[in-house]
Amino acid sequence: MRLGPVVLPEGAKGFKLADWSGRVFGPDVVIARAGQAGYLGFAECKWCREDKIYETLWDLLKLAVALARTHAEHAYLIVGAPAEPWGRGGLCAELIADGAWTARELFEHYRRAWQWLLKATRACPDRVPAAIETALLAAVPMHLADAPDWELRAVRIGVPGDEWVALADGWPVP
Repeated sequence: MRLGPVVLPEGAKGFKLADWSGRVFGPDVVIARAGQAGYLGFAECKWCREDKIYETLWDLLKLAVALARTHAEHAYLIVGAPAEPWGRGGLCAELIADGAWTARELFEHYRRAWQWLLKATRACPDRVPAAIETALLAAVPMHLADAPDWELRAVRIGVPGDEWVALADGWPVP
C-alpha cells in the first residue's frame, strides 16, 4: 500500500490526528518528509456522487487540524461533484474557492451541515484552528457523454496564526 518512499495512503501506519476524539482516518494522502520525522503535506479527495458537497466541511476542518498540529507545509482539498450544485452554490460549495473564515463563522454559517456530519460519526474535533483560509488552485469542467456535467475543484488550505477554538461535543465553547 506504499505509493513511494514518502507518499502514504489513507490510514498510513503511525499517523495520528491530535485534537480529534474517536477514530478518524488521516488525510487520503500523507506526504512524509524524506529522511526525517514529520510531514510535508496532506491531500483529501472527495467524490460527491450526489449533492454532498457539505461533507467537505469535515474534510476542511480535518486538514486544518492536521496542518496546524504537524506544522506541515501544504494541505489540499480536491473535490469532484456534479456541475449543478457548484453552479447554484450548494451547501458548502463556497468553501472550495478563495476564502477566509474564522472557525466560529464556519460552525455558525454551516450549522445544519455540521449537525448532519456529527450524527454520521462518533468522532469529532476537540479543537480547531481559529482561522482557516482556502485558495482556489483549479476548477476544471468535466463533460460526460452520457451523464450530467461535473466539475473538479482543488483548493490549498492555510491556517494563519496559532490560535485555536476549543470544542465540546463538536461545537465551539463560548
